[in-house]
Amino acid sequence: LWTCCHLDFSFFFFSLLCLFLAALYVTPEVMDPIQKVKSKDSQTLIVEFNMVTGATHYIVRIQSYDGFYREDTIYSSPAEISSLTPYTAYTLSIMAVNSGGRNQPSPSVTGKTGTVFLLSCLVTFINANNTENMFIICLKKVTSHPILS
Repeated sequence: LWTCCHLDFSFFFFSLLCLFLAALYVTPEVMDPIQKVKSKDSQTLIVEFNMVTGATHYIVRIQSYDGFYREDTIYSSPAEISSLTPYTAYTLSIMAVNSGGRNQPSPSVTGKTGTVFLLSCLVTFINANNTENMFIICLKKVTSHPILS
């Protein structure tokens, strides 16, 4: 009788231990899409996302239409994704990671690197017959044009 009961309790404790260990190795919850993508400069995007409980870090998947593919590890939001090709559209998704692995990628959003320089020049001739007195004033205004879809 003792052996039978001993086996039953052993099985019960083993089952509890398995459930506890399984809870430790569950992948994080599925993430919302990236909330915001903006261009920092011609080679860097800044992504903002909602962090999830239980994640130790995140992986941003970056793809372009010409076949470029990369996964960057990041630890918090917002995060910079650098060394990208200037003036290029990318699709981005994010995955949360913990000891149980990574979850499925979030729905994709689109961002575009690049900065447009608006150049305004004022050419003034002090004396139309004398090019030595010519001067040009140029004002440069930098504007970012991010895309989020």
